[in-house]
Amino acid sequence: MSNPATKEFEIVRTNLLAGILKTLESNKDESLPLKVFELSDVVMLDPNCEVGAKNSKELCALYCDSGSRFEMIHGLLNRLMNSLNYPWKDNTRGYILKPSNNPTFLEGRRGDIIALIQGKEHVVGTLGVLHPEVIHNFGLLCACSAICLNIQFFIDN
Repeated sequence: MSNPATKEFEIVRTNLLAGILKTLESNKDESLPLKVFELSDVVMLDPNCEVGAKNSKELCALYCDSGSRFEMIHGLLNRLMNSLNYPWKDNTRGYILKPSNNPTFLEGRRGDIIALIQGKEHVVGTLGVLHPEVIHNFGLLCACSAICLNIQFFIDN
């Protein structure tokens, strides 16, 4: 684009969370709780592609309130996975959560979402309570929980 409306149109997005946090930053004066989601394309590195990257559908949802309300995001994950026919802890076609080391989220309150297909594990997303530094960097004053889920995996499988 030779004359983009904003800087956001000049970059390739590798995740949706930053955009959702910017939206919350612009709407932080709204009454709590704040619930925001986006389903859109992101770009992921893929050495098997000719250009070294590919488009992928991602879902990101965020819940902000006076408390982190992690159970709201975890409940959303359960509902999404059931809708996609991936039951909890079923090795044939299910999902589990494993501890994550993603620094965006608070240690001990974060997890990787693992899809299981015939016993093989595929990391398809992450969820947790946002780290206070992340919340502070976006000028937010409330606790937030979020989920980022690679929807493309479920389309392809």
